[in-house]
Parts: sequence; C-alpha cells; structure tokens
Amino acid sequence: MVEKLIKIYKNKIIQNIKEFDYNKYYYFYSNNYNDEVFGIEKTISENEYHLIKSSYIEKRIYNNCGSIQKIYEYLFENRPYPFKNKKAKILVIDSTYPEFKELLLSFYKEVELILIDNLYVAFCFESYNSDISSFISTLSDDLGINFKLHDGITFTNEIKGSMIRNYLGVIKVFLSNNEELYTDVAGVLLSNNSEIIKEYITIIEECLLKPILKDSITKDIILTYFKNDLNVSKTAKDLYINRNSLLNKFEYIYKETGFNLQKFNHACAIYLLILYKGN
Repeated sequence: MVEKLIKIYKNKIIQNIKEFDYNKYYYFYSNNYNDEVFGIEKTISENEYHLIKSSYIEKRIYNNCGSIQKIYEYLFENRPYPFKNKKAKILVIDSTYPEFKELLLSFYKEVELILIDNLYVAFCFESYNSDISSFISTLSDDLGINFKLHDGITFTNEIKGSMIRNYLGVIKVFLSNNEELYTDVAGVLLSNNSEIIKEYITIIEECLLKPILKDSITKDIILTYFKNDLNVSKTAKDLYINRNSLLNKFEYIYKETGFNLQKFNHACAIYLLILYKGN
C-alpha cells in the first residue's frame, strides 16, 4: 500500500529513515507487523492526513527517554513488548505526588513509571515479597500524601499492548468511582460497577486465566479448595497431595495472576471467574 501512496504523493513520501523530523513530517508504520516507517510531509491537507491515519499506525514522540518511549509505543501502537523481564506487574496511582518511583523501589527491584490520562502507571519487576498494602496507611497518615493505589495485574510478554491499554482504561473508571486508598485485582471484580465488570473479565481471562488454566489440575485445585470452604488441609487430602505442595501451587497462582487464594475476597473473585469463563 505504501507504493500507492508514493505514486500519489511522490517526493512528499520518504523511506529508509535514519533521523526523525517531526516538525516537517508525519510518520507511520508501513504495516502493523514490522518496524519499517515512512514519512509524509505535513504539507498534505488535514483530510489526507486523517485518511492515511485510518490505514496506518502513526509513530509519535511520547517521551524523550528511549525506554519510556518504547512503553508508550507498546501501549498505544501495539509495538513489541518493551521490557527485558518476561513478566511485569502493574500498579496504577491516582496522585499528584511525583516521587512514587522512589517509594516503589522499596518493594521492587526495578520500576518504570509513566503518566497516562492523569494517572501514574508503574511497571514493576522482581518483588521483594513485601506487602505494599500495609504501606499505604503510612504514606497517607505519616507523609500526608493524597493518593489512590490500585495493585494491578501481572502480565507476560505474550500480551499485546492494546490489551494492557484497555485494562488501564477500566481501572481509570474504577478508581474514579472508588474512594478507597488501596484496591487490588479482586476489588474490581467484586465491585458494584456493572459497566466495567464485563470488559474487566474479558481482559483478566486473556491476561491471567488462560495461562494458568492451560493445566486442568490448577482449575481442579481452585474448585476443590472452594468446595472445602477454603480449608487447605482438607483440600490437600481430597487432591491426594502434600499440604506444602498445595501452598506452593497457591504461591504460583499468586505470582502468575495477583490473586492470593489465601485471601477470602481473592479466592471468591477467581472462583467466580472460573465459573463464568472456565465452564
């Protein structure tokens, strides 16, 4: 299709770009699946620009930092997964306090923080196994910081950026209707906001449930655990496995999804998800 544009616009189209001049050109990816970019002079009409934009993904400058730019491109342009770690944890922060990255480094080895729709979005890696929820009241009471923090999903490098962008859109609506300082993945599902729950379930299924439910044993463990009123010992006995092995499986599920089966609301949430999507 770029060849057709070249025939129409001739020398207004540039290819094999080594440096970007955003003052003179609009830039677009040649298609959705490779990194080839072409530019077209900004002398074209607004209607022509929007027509081209309807057929190609536009390449834009979101941030002058290269690593942050790649995160925005991943979210908004479906570019490749931008992190060296194969798994990322999301925290969403509604606050005007700019130093959250330094605070989060107390809980995670690496943190990338960006701003989207007036919310800070933190991509966190390699947890120190500290419970961030216990730290929330300290931030609010001792430091006087006004904020709301959503302890979000963990996702892998196999998830498209558009899916994460949709997730962030759901969380923005959720936070705007929720006054709690701290919320997590289970809180959204168990909320009364029917407008977002259906979309949230679709996202959670794609990002979280599909990976862990590839193994039918995992589903049986969760259903048996709930059938036994969240009794670990009885569940282990019914499944003919060691109690510690069952707890290790719970830890695996928590690391993969953010759902802690030893928390009642988390267990209820993932059980409902399985009933809704797993049968």
